[in-house]
Amino acid sequence: MRTPRKPKVKREPVIEGSIAYLPLSGPHRQHRRSGEPDPRHPVTMIDVEDLPLVQHLQWFSLYVWPKGDIDIGRLTKVPYAATSEGVMTTYLHAMLIKPDDDMRVVHINGDTLDNRRVNLSLVPR
Repeated sequence: MRTPRKPKVKREPVIEGSIAYLPLSGPHRQHRRSGEPDPRHPVTMIDVEDLPLVQHLQWFSLYVWPKGDIDIGRLTKVPYAATSEGVMTTYLHAMLIKPDDDMRVVHINGDTLDNRRVNLSLVPR
């Protein structure tokens, strides 16, 4: 007999000053304070004023191969905050910036889970 799964519990965002740490489901690369791997507490950073736009959605960490000019020093997948409705997957950074078709959003400091507006920039495709 299979053990029933525990129901998913939606964790609330943690607000520290002007930054909100939005919880994600799925594996994560490191804990935001200690820097040690911690798969139990995946989070992404956003600005507090963006919280009402995204808080009602279920977010997860989605690992993808880096594209374009991202230099991470090794060949590995990188995590992005994403949500899905049916078959449509939406990345958090794209929801916040809403780029045109000929533009894409890049994370200035290279941390793909840092989705504060000061860390997001539009560049041509």
